[in-house]
Amino acid sequence: MSGRTNSVEEAGNCLSRVSGRTKSNEKAGNCLSRVSGRTKSVEKTGNCLSRVAGRTKSVEEAETCLSRVFGRTKSVEEAGNCPSRVSGRTKSNKKAGNCLSSLLEGQNLLKKLKPVSGRTKSVEEAGNCPSRVSGRTKSNKKAGNCLSSLLEGQNLLKKLKPVSGRTKSVEEAETCLSRVSGRTKSVEKAGNCLSRVSGRTKSNERAENCLSRVSGRTKSVEKAGNCLSRVSGRTKSNERAENCLSRVSGRTKSVEKAGNCLSRVSGRTKSVEKTENCLSRVSGRTKSVEEAGNCLSRVAGRTKSNEKAETCLSRVSGRTKSVERDDPILFLQLIVNFVKQSDLSPSRKALRKV
Repeated sequence: MSGRTNSVEEAGNCLSRVSGRTKSNEKAGNCLSRVSGRTKSVEKTGNCLSRVAGRTKSVEEAETCLSRVFGRTKSVEEAGNCPSRVSGRTKSNKKAGNCLSSLLEGQNLLKKLKPVSGRTKSVEEAGNCPSRVSGRTKSNKKAGNCLSSLLEGQNLLKKLKPVSGRTKSVEEAETCLSRVSGRTKSVEKAGNCLSRVSGRTKSNERAENCLSRVSGRTKSVEKAGNCLSRVSGRTKSNERAENCLSRVSGRTKSVEKAGNCLSRVSGRTKSVEKTENCLSRVSGRTKSVEEAGNCLSRVAGRTKSNEKAETCLSRVSGRTKSVERDDPILFLQLIVNFVKQSDLSPSRKALRKV
């Protein structure tokens, strides 16, 4: 598979999904390979799952383990029955000890695990390691025959000792799992949610029963309420409020939302400011769109600005400079000016007095 495709190619008993500018995706065996970002290639062997994000060059897997790579890591080599996690620019990471697999193995509970297979969007297990898969889904919840559920069902979850540090391992809070990789600074969790951050994201602040995922070069994501905020590409910021969903892609600078509305911006748009119950969509090289009232404003082409008011619809296309809409007083004044300039009026002097 080559090019900027969003399609799916399958080989064997596996599912291959490619997004972004990925060059190719080669699969082999009973595995799942997912590639996102600018990854060049993924080669897989054995009963393992390989996930690559960011600018990772390659991932080679061996034995019955799970290899996950984030950031600019070159390769990951695994050995033993434990998962290997690599963050930052580390070359390799061999893990053992305070992980779920080791805990189960130490208590002779590993043999009770039943592998989960299929084309699920939640949890898949291969071998003696946990595999967690998430993509464009809104949530990644573990249920059934997975490690956390097994521990929780047998009252062993409370015996787990949290491991702290910056993106090195796993921090647990309540009944959720938080994993951080890449150059992420911090992850704050609250409630029964899962927060995962990858790439060069600076921070991820979460509140209430929501899931926030950030990838790419996004600076920050701030969430509030029962909403989902996803940001990808080179977006600078995404500020959200109330029960809305805001998605930003491309080189958009910022999106500010308020009220029960949805704002989507694509292309090289500079900014979109929205108020009240409206929808604003901007494409092309438009500079700005300012909305007010229960209206819809769409601007395309090289339009400079579009200012709206009241319950009206204004559309501007081509190289139009600007469209200004105002209250009925201005509207009547425009009519009066038009009549003044025409020869159809019986008394132009009376109109001049208005």
